[in-house]
Amino acid sequence: MNLILNNMQKLTLSELQDLSLSILQEVHLFCVKNNLKYSLAYGTLIGAIRHKGFIPWDDDVDIIMPRPDYERFCESFVSDKCKVSSFGQDQDCRITYARVYDDNLTVVNSRIPWNLKEHGAWIDVFPVDAVEDDFDEYKSRFANISKRFAHIQFIRGALSRFSTDFDVMSNIKILVKKILYINAAFLPSKIKKVIEMSSLIPFGSTNHWGLVAFDSYGIKDYHENALFDDVVEVNFEQYRFHALIGYDEYLRNIYGDYMKLPPEEERHPKQTYLNVYWKSKK
Repeated sequence: MNLILNNMQKLTLSELQDLSLSILQEVHLFCVKNNLKYSLAYGTLIGAIRHKGFIPWDDDVDIIMPRPDYERFCESFVSDKCKVSSFGQDQDCRITYARVYDDNLTVVNSRIPWNLKEHGAWIDVFPVDAVEDDFDEYKSRFANISKRFAHIQFIRGALSRFSTDFDVMSNIKILVKKILYINAAFLPSKIKKVIEMSSLIPFGSTNHWGLVAFDSYGIKDYHENALFDDVVEVNFEQYRFHALIGYDEYLRNIYGDYMKLPPEEERHPKQTYLNVYWKSKK
């Protein structure tokens, strides 16, 4: 994106957290108004329980929704401050889940583009799907989906623009992917297939659910329905947001002792593959 080369100001971690928090508040208010179930998830949920807000070095926000609520959300979300993008609702979307993004104040440059059009900072909205009660059957299906998802992630690099934001080797890798995949014209069919495979089982028809359409924590992300039967409110910065009622077991399934701080060398932002800029200097 050429815009960000014209002396644009990069957001600080604190500024990115503040912007993400404002997007999260918009999503929360909409979900409450429209009776949609959601929960803070992953590092965002750890932040709420352990820090009463962001993990100090965290640079993103994650939430989860049961597939039926997720689909309603993607079809109906409206806000004056941000927009939702999901495959099927946005022809430019190239991921298997949704993002709610700022469309006014910021612009993002990334080595792994997820949308064909210019966009600003975002929060992630992941659909959780019903999965098999037989864990071995679940592992087998998940392994197949995971391979397909990894291929999608790799090919998305062909959508990158060359940029002085990236080092020489990163730009060379982009060039190779562009040559190999010719701008990834076949990506939509691969994304559609992963979504179809992930949402194969009607939500609530089994006793377990997991995040299948996005390979984040693999087979650790496998939980009993009771953990998401209801939600509770938890403190997060100056607000209160929703967390699945079984949040402690959910987090322990994935992370183990999530209340223990990681080693200092691991306390850094995760999204090192992108830069977020203000569209105009503050």
